[in-house]
Amino acid sequence: MKKTLSKYIVEPQTTIIETMGIIDAGAKGIAYVCENNILKAVVTDGDIRRFILKNGDLKTKIVEIANPNVKCIDIAAGIDSKEY
Repeated sequence: MKKTLSKYIVEPQTTIIETMGIIDAGAKGIAYVCENNILKAVVTDGDIRRFILKNGDLKTKIVEIANPNVKCIDIAAGIDSKEY
């Protein structure tokens, strides 16, 4: 995994409160949920905020609220990301 992304990565069993710390430290509003260097899901500060507003438990595993429907664009393929 590239060093530039490593500060945004959490494992599926990471708690929501721990993930909030990662998101805050990264200052981009997002965390990537990875397992064995494979992207499984993404979670944003907005996802966590909505979970909290529904009285969610901050000790819940992040994988339970993260979005597994990730779309990736290969920059080398010359695909225009604006199409997505």
